[in-house]
Amino acid sequence: MTEQGHRLQCAGMNAGKLLVAGALLVSAGCVTDPGDLGAVSGTSGGGTDGQEGPTSADTSAGETGQPDTTLDPAGSSSSGGGEESSTGATVVPDCELDVGEGSVRAMTGRQFEHAVQDVFGVEVEVEFEGGGPFGGRPTISPEEQAEIDVAAGVAAATFDVPLCGGDPMACAQSFIDEYAPLALRGQADHDALLDTYDAAASHDAGIRAVVAALISDPAFADVSATGELVDGVLQLDGVSVATRLALLMWNSVPDAALLDAAESLLEDGGIEAELPRLFADPRYARAQADLYALMTDVERLGELDRSDVDASWSEGMASSMVEEQRRFIEALSSDPDATLSDLLTSGSTFVNAELAALYGDDLQTPPPAGDAWGPAELDPQRRGGILTQLGFIARHSNNVSTDGYQPPTNRGVGLGRMFACLPVPPPPDDVGPPLADVVDRESWQEGVEEPAKCAGCHSITDPPGHAFGNYDGLGRWFESGDALDAVSAVLDLEFEDAVDLSAQLSEHEQVRTCMATRHIEFALRRYTEARDECTIEAMVDAFDASGGNLRALVEATATAESFVLARP
Repeated sequence: MTEQGHRLQCAGMNAGKLLVAGALLVSAGCVTDPGDLGAVSGTSGGGTDGQEGPTSADTSAGETGQPDTTLDPAGSSSSGGGEESSTGATVVPDCELDVGEGSVRAMTGRQFEHAVQDVFGVEVEVEFEGGGPFGGRPTISPEEQAEIDVAAGVAAATFDVPLCGGDPMACAQSFIDEYAPLALRGQADHDALLDTYDAAASHDAGIRAVVAALISDPAFADVSATGELVDGVLQLDGVSVATRLALLMWNSVPDAALLDAAESLLEDGGIEAELPRLFADPRYARAQADLYALMTDVERLGELDRSDVDASWSEGMASSMVEEQRRFIEALSSDPDATLSDLLTSGSTFVNAELAALYGDDLQTPPPAGDAWGPAELDPQRRGGILTQLGFIARHSNNVSTDGYQPPTNRGVGLGRMFACLPVPPPPDDVGPPLADVVDRESWQEGVEEPAKCAGCHSITDPPGHAFGNYDGLGRWFESGDALDAVSAVLDLEFEDAVDLSAQLSEHEQVRTCMATRHIEFALRRYTEARDECTIEAMVDAFDASGGNLRALVEATATAESFVLARP
């Protein structure tokens, strides 16, 4: 096991449940020591942050009959202290204060795309590798820089050059003064940019050359933390805090107003004062949709091919499922009163005609016509929240006949890993081929109970997965002949089906803790460690006090002590 793996923790998992999970894994031979649970935390190796490539092979398609649990975290280690923060508050000893190893932090692919769109108003596509869903990216590789250069050319060619009614050089200077601070956040060489403009054959060509230069500049994709080093801890400067806040709230870069407020963010109440405007901006809902895409791994549906088991499957169907979840999250995030219960139990969603047909009798409102999307209400006895939407279920299904038995493991892994931070190890190296003769729950149980090395792991992953037995491989409802009820020893839950499970999870301590974990990981782009426990506990306290309000959790993330600190 790597040192990196040892450092991972299922942050905030209470000791009793962790001991139960440890006992199951150790007795099963999945790990040899309960301390090794750090290597099998609730993190995911599949990259779904837009263009972040997966770091493990997708085995949910049934190639091995085992869940996609390979981890490639970017965790790191550093020590806390008793230092004072930039706000004067004493940092609790043993709390994690940094953003991981190294001081250079690069944008994810999705963040880069958003930044280009937000600054220059044009759309580009890039594919950045590595980092995993919540892991950081230490730098931009030469291959990625080459791709950035291509994207910069595309953006420059499609950029809408402002009209110049006077001296072209003065217009160029004005353009650079406006756009360079947004693109490079204080690192621009204005004279060099003006030279770039002046070397072009025309005003329009010069402005486009400046746009390409700004996007290609390494500083554009560099979101490194800068500030004052005090007792080995970096207290972030105003621009770094503004950048980190924009990445959390918009998954993008600061706008002019946030950069203007940068120094005030270092004052008591400074971040809180900016949050109402950031919440009200449509980019907040966009960023939340990005976050939950990471948590459900739904965007990897586009990499799967289920056409061999269901002729109706298509890339367009996969895209529609991804879009459904995005619209659901964006609508939820636009409601300041939305709660964790709404996320996990709401029967409201959005569909097009294709998804309406898949939902079938579950749809309780008229389907939209043509290619349109529209709001929809689903049968509350069959659907409730994000976990029972088509995308999550289809993403974590096996590539088996849609009218056949769906083994529970992939669905249990997807739910437990990303929403409950349950420790899920990769399958043993010597695991056998998939069970070809599985036709029902009973035969599945018989197959995974022997050998013993399989039983312990499946005791963690399978109970939540059994709750989804009434959904086929595309997420459609069908009447299963198998009993759906199950008991999860790790979560201390008994549930009848997926709707019941989702409702209980919406009130579960471990889920609230995991939600806090995912939010701070999203904010800092690093996997959490044991030393983050106090930060997460404070976030959970604020989340609980708000009645599970989702915006309160985001605010608790932005105002956490570690949010304005880093270790170089």
